[in-house]
Amino acid sequence: MAGGVAMEAAQFGPYRLERPLGSGGMGQVWAAHDTRRGRRVALKLLPADLAADDGYRARFEREAELAATLRHPHIVPIHGHGAVDGRLYIEMELVEGTDLGARLAAGGPLDPPTALDILDQVAAALDAAHAAGLVHRDVKPSNILLRPDGFAYLIDFGIARGVGQTSLTATGLTIGTWAYMAPERFSGHADARSDVYSLACVLFESLTGRRPYGDTDPAQQMHGHLMSDPPRAAAVDPTIGPRLDAVIAHGMAKDPAHRHASAGEFLRAARAAHTGAGAPPPTRTLPASGPTPTKAVTAHEPAGRVPPGAVAGGSPGAAAGGSPGAVAVVRRVWSPPRGGTPWGRRRCPIRPTPASARVRQCRAGTRIRRRSCRHR
Repeated sequence: MAGGVAMEAAQFGPYRLERPLGSGGMGQVWAAHDTRRGRRVALKLLPADLAADDGYRARFEREAELAATLRHPHIVPIHGHGAVDGRLYIEMELVEGTDLGARLAAGGPLDPPTALDILDQVAAALDAAHAAGLVHRDVKPSNILLRPDGFAYLIDFGIARGVGQTSLTATGLTIGTWAYMAPERFSGHADARSDVYSLACVLFESLTGRRPYGDTDPAQQMHGHLMSDPPRAAAVDPTIGPRLDAVIAHGMAKDPAHRHASAGEFLRAARAAHTGAGAPPPTRTLPASGPTPTKAVTAHEPAGRVPPGAVAGGSPGAAAGGSPGAVAVVRRVWSPPRGGTPWGRRRCPIRPTPASARVRQCRAGTRIRRRSCRHR
C-alpha cells in the first residue's frame, strides 16, 4: 500500500498494529493494541507521503480536535492524537461490529422498526453536533457503525465544519459523498438541515436497498439532487406506506427551509408516520445569518467516475472500512441570489426549471452550467 504501513511492520510507536480496518485519502484505520494502557483501540494514521503536506496535516489534526470536543453516547470517543516519527495519528475507541453500509450490502433492506431504531441514535448524535455548532456534512451508511447489540455510532468528522469557520481548501470547492449530498452543498452552503437531507437519503436506502439517485454514476447523482423530485420509497416497496414515504420525501426537499428543522424532528416524524401516530408539522425556521458557506476539507471513500472539473479522493471510517461510493470535490455550480441570505425571504429554490437550468452532456459525464435566477 503506497505510503502506508506494511503488514509486517506491526509496531507503531507504543501501538501494536493488528489488522487494517479501512484506508483512503485521509489515511488508514487499524485495529491496534495500546501497550502503554493495555487496551485495544482504533488507530487512524495519516499516509507517510502526505505527512509533510501542511494542508493535509492541518485537516487531519483538525478532525481530531473537532471530534474530541463532542461527548455523546453515539459519537465514537477520541482518546487523543499525536505523532510517531513524523506520522500523525488519532486514537479512538475500537467498535467491534460492522457499518450500516456493509450490513445493507450483506442483508438487503431493513424493516422500518430496525431502520428507525438505528437512525434515531444517529439523529441524536447529529443534534448534539449541531448544538455544538458543527455540521457533519458526510452522513452516509459507511459512517454509521453498528455493534452486534444494535448500538449505533456516528463516525468520521473529517469534513465537519463549524459555523463561521474558515476553509482549509481552495475557494469555490465542495467535498462530500455525492449519493447523499444536499442540493445546497453543491453551491458551497451547508447547515444542520444539510445533514437532515443526508439522513433522509440514508433512511431511503435503509428501507429500499437503493440509493436515492443511483448507485454508481456521480453525474446522475448530482443531476438528481439538483434537478429531480425526491424519489418515493413506496414506489420501490409499497409496504413502506404513503405516510412514511411522504416524511422521507419531505426530508429530501430541495429547499432547506422546507425540510425538518433538526435530525431529531425528522426521525420523530418518520416514527410517527410508521406507527400511525399523529406528528406535529415540521418547524421551518431559518438560521439568523443563513447557511454558512462551506469549502471542502477532505474527501471520503474510494472515488468512482466523476464529471469534468472534479477531483476524487477517499478516506476510511473511524473503526471500519467504508463501502464503495462516489465522492468528489466539485466546483461551485450555483450561486444564491444577490440581496439577503441565500435562503431568506428572497429565496431562490435550488430546484431548477427548464428556463433556469441547462444540462450539457459530454463524454466524461454531466456538467451543470451556472444558472440564472429571476431574483438577480
